[in-house]
Amino acid sequence: MLSVHHLLSKFRQAFDLLSYFLYSCRFSFLQKLPVSRPPPDKGQKKKYIILFIIVSSANKNKR
Repeated sequence: MLSVHHLLSKFRQAFDLLSYFLYSCRFSFLQKLPVSRPPPDKGQKKKYIILFIIVSSANKNKR
């Protein structure tokens, strides 16, 4: 039987990959936008970066 911790770590890895994938897609999409008009959700991007840093540092601490 799988332990809960093992299951949670697997889930976190999957979530990591998913969030990173979504962020990179979003980032490439933002780069395709015309430069003259700044993207309206700069705060959202900052939130993503902070979240990604937190999650990746949590993963490093876990190892």
